[in-house]
Amino acid sequence: MSKAPAKDPTSSLKAAYWTIGLAGLIGATAAALLYGSFAAFGVAAGALLGLGNLWAISRIVYMLTSGDAPRPLFILLGLFKMTAFGAACFFLISRQLVDPMGLLLGLATLPFGLTMSQLAAARPARIDAQERR
Repeated sequence: MSKAPAKDPTSSLKAAYWTIGLAGLIGATAAALLYGSFAAFGVAAGALLGLGNLWAISRIVYMLTSGDAPRPLFILLGLFKMTAFGAACFFLISRQLVDPMGLLLGLATLPFGLTMSQLAAARPARIDAQERR
């Protein structure tokens, strides 16, 4: 039995990328208007970290499901991804480059964007007259 070619992960996540980016832009703009540029940079940095995290995990899952590389490599890639994510957050907060609450709000655009993109993609199924019979 031949294996079906794996689907490119970026094609199914394009709506999520756009939604997360738009939510980050709206959040950063609102933070700039309400709290200043320091908070806005935190929101923007959090949204970018969230987008990078989603892109990295989609690539890892794509490689895992395509069966092109051995499993231990995915464990190492996952550990590296999480370590880099944690180190980036630690660096930004410890050097006081971003507002911690702004960073948290920016990171919240990831689940918000994923949820909104999936809700927008979910459309009620139409039932044709032929199918009702």
